[in-house]
Amino acid sequence: MNGNRRHWPRQQVSVPCLVDTPENGEGASSARILNICPGGVMLEADQAFMPGQRLTIVLEHGPDALLFESMGVMTGFVRWNQIADPENPSHYHVGVALERDLPRRIFMTEH
Repeated sequence: MNGNRRHWPRQQVSVPCLVDTPENGEGASSARILNICPGGVMLEADQAFMPGQRLTIVLEHGPDALLFESMGVMTGFVRWNQIADPENPSHYHVGVALERDLPRRIFMTEH
C-alpha cells in the first residue's frame, strides 16, 4: 500500500486568490492556488492555517482563473498545513477540502 490517500488526480494551476477566515479580523490575505481536484485545492500562502479551520477563497484575475468559470468564491476546511520551504518558514502549503465539489468540466479543459 502506498502513502497516497488522494481520491482524485491533481491538475496544476497558478491562480492568485484571497483567503479569509471567519475569525480573522484583519481581512483576507493573499495566496495562490497551486493545484486543484474536484474536491479540493492546494494553496501557497504566507501564513499557516489550522486543520479544521474554515476558509473562504476568492479568486483574483489571472490566466488560470478562467478554468474556474463561475466558481469565483469557494469555501472549505483546512485538511493539512506544512512549511513549503524549510529555508523560508513563513511560506506554507495548505490542503483545503472544498464544501462543494468543483464542476467536472474544469478538469476536461486542456491546460
